[in-house]
Amino acid sequence: KVYGIQNTELPLVYMSMVIEGGALQDKVTLPGIANMVANVLPQGTKNKTPEELEEEIELLGSSIQMSAGLEEITMAGNMLSRNFEKTVALMKEILLEPRWDSTEFRMALSRNKNAIIQAEAQPSNVASSVFYRLVYGTDNILGYSTRGTRESIDKISIDDLKGYYKRALLPSLTSIHVAGNVSQKQVMAALEPLSREWKGEAAQSDALQAPDPLAPEKSVIFFVDMPGSFQSVIYAGYPSIKRSDPDFIKADFINYRLGGAYTSILNQILREQKGFTYGASSSFREMKSVAPFIAATSVRSDATFESVQIIKEEMEKYRKGISDDDLQFVKNYLTRSNALRFETNDALVGMLATMSKYGLADDYIKQEESIIRNMTLDDANAIILKYIIPDRMYYVVVGDAASQMKPLEKIGFGKPVLIPNK
Repeated sequence: KVYGIQNTELPLVYMSMVIEGGALQDKVTLPGIANMVANVLPQGTKNKTPEELEEEIELLGSSIQMSAGLEEITMAGNMLSRNFEKTVALMKEILLEPRWDSTEFRMALSRNKNAIIQAEAQPSNVASSVFYRLVYGTDNILGYSTRGTRESIDKISIDDLKGYYKRALLPSLTSIHVAGNVSQKQVMAALEPLSREWKGEAAQSDALQAPDPLAPEKSVIFFVDMPGSFQSVIYAGYPSIKRSDPDFIKADFINYRLGGAYTSILNQILREQKGFTYGASSSFREMKSVAPFIAATSVRSDATFESVQIIKEEMEKYRKGISDDDLQFVKNYLTRSNALRFETNDALVGMLATMSKYGLADDYIKQEESIIRNMTLDDANAIILKYIIPDRMYYVVVGDAASQMKPLEKIGFGKPVLIPNK
């Protein structure tokens, strides 16, 4: 399907091709293939070396990127309106005429392996990795980084990439989003060769579904030791809700006051009042699969216990309900800020991608605004009780265990579980 918005303010166009699947099409025994495909595919084509392709893109004043996420692979292009057709033709060539250059493959393997090794030394990456592994488990591909692991990256072959390409990069899984100074007629004409030449079997729907994870029965603190660390990264959350759930907009609404803005409770206490951190936030992540609620921050090491305690206690207080003033403030802010969210072509494409991914109506923004306007205080407080559940969360702390782990026993969740950094 093709989605588009004509925006004639500037002679520019932004376009994305989103192929459903991403890491969901990886095997649990070999994560990281989707990411490698996204790394290698744009490196030349059947008839163009990587250097020739890069030069041709630059001569057009365009840019083309490819990336792999948990649930999709995206190819995006930014271009001048007058070079729209030529840039789309290059995107088509990248997609349908892969070079599978062995040198580029080896270089991509090396880059990804180095990135994995570097991530293991970064507390924020370690915290995210451990948290997602706890939420989804080791038998769910969503529990792994899209980059893969040290073990998997050494096993991936170029044949694995070709196999993924054949089974996962299919027209039946693709939606195209265009925003900018270009007409519908131009778009459809430029995409006609892609539509005509791109062949592929229909996808197996079960390959695009991950098992729904469940929240833990009670909260547990997991500690990852990084000896001598001067900071601690803290995650608290659980598998909460799908983007398609009717409650999602309401859950996102009630989170704003807790941790969704600079003026939120968590940021004001941990940053402004205590000076423990440069920032603290919380959010309900957007996914087709059940996605986590996450409250997160990075604090100086000697503030670890107090910060975990504050996050827990502020969520507990929040469950007692917000005021009518808070309700009206969030309503006014969110409805007024919507107009500023979609000023650029890439923001408009993002809106179209959200609409296509989750099967939302053309006027979904207005529908969601209506939900927000009609929220009552009772509605908001009921959603808080349903989705802010600090006694059924995974708490992950990455820091210096020798000095910071023992005090966490006083939080009330029992003895923290020490887990290895791998």
